[in-house]
Order: sequence, then structure tokens, then C-alpha cells
Amino acid sequence: FDYFISINNANYIKKTNSNLKKITNLGYIGDYKFKKKKEEAIEIRNYLQKNGAKYIIGLFDQGNAEDEVFQIGYHVYKKGYEFLLKKMLSNKALGLIIKPKKPRFLMQKLGDSYNLLLKAKETGRLIVFDKHPEYHSKNFEDIPAKVGFASNITIHDTLLAGTAGLESALTGCKSLYFDYHNSKKSLFLKNNLKIVFNDWKVL
Repeated sequence: FDYFISINNANYIKKTNSNLKKITNLGYIGDYKFKKKKEEAIEIRNYLQKNGAKYIIGLFDQGNAEDEVFQIGYHVYKKGYEFLLKKMLSNKALGLIIKPKKPRFLMQKLGDSYNLLLKAKETGRLIVFDKHPEYHSKNFEDIPAKVGFASNITIHDTLLAGTAGLESALTGCKSLYFDYHNSKKSLFLKNNLKIVFNDWKVL
């Protein structure tokens, strides 16, 4: 290329044999959707508050593979679900919004804990974006900004990818990361931001 369009803030360093002249940073490319989703988020927040929620937590489940050869497996990732659902059930002032990256596999991922999710739904203080197209495992309609606008705080559950948490932060919502992998290097670990945790009780 001569020019590369990017959403990050990387500065180009000239490399030998490269034709690249400049990296152009355009900002976040999905923010044109925010206005419509903010209106939808207000309806969700009103619904949760009507059912008693005074503080609303958003969870971005970033999806993973069941096969532990490639990732740490469902049994580890579902601990976050269990922790937050139990907190919500024991505290009637808490509301919860969950956006699974791959809702098609949510029941399989949670196993017996799916019953805990159904019990939490009955309170009227839980919203799960579990719809997905017939041809795909992901939900493309309910973007992270929608969760951010409706929540007091959001939790993105991996440092392997950070876009959902970033998009939530761009709405003005306080955004945290849970790191199951105990990462040593990440942009989110720099500058003493105190937004990355690897213990649910500490978070």
C-alpha cells in the first residue's frame, strides 16, 4: 500500500522495502450506529429500573472454543456468568445485561448453569442478547454500545480482544476487563489504569 487506514493510534515507522507513506487514523468506524442504539438502550434501562434495578452491569462474553486444545474451555469462562448471576439474584438492586459474542452456543457453554440464567431472567432484572441469524453464531444487531449506554459499568471478559470494551468506553460508560489468561502484556495493563482484573471478587 501507499496508505493504510486504521482505527488505532499507531504511528508508522519506516521499514526497509516498504512502499507505505502514511497510516491514517480515522477514529472508531462503528460510532455512526451509536445514536439509534442509545435510544434502544434507554428503553432497556427503563425496563430494568422498573423491575427494581438501581445499578446495571453489562457483560461482554467474548466467546471461545469448547475444545481446550485451542482455549481454556467452557468450564472456566462460565465462572463469570455464575458469579454475576448469583450476585444479581442475591442483590435486588442489581440489574444485568449480557451480550454473548456467540449466543448460538450459550446453552452449551453454560451447561447446568443455564438454569441459573433462566432463574435470573424471571426477576425482570436480566436482559440477554441471545438472538442470532439462522446462518451465523454471532449477534450483529445488538452492538456493545447499546450495552454501554444502558449500563453503569461493563465487563469485557478477555484481553485477547478488546473491541467490545473499547466501544462501551466510547459511550462514556466505565469499562473493565476480566483476564482469564493472566496476560503479562497488554495496552490495558499500562499507565496504571486499574481496569484489568483476574479475580471476580476483587473486580
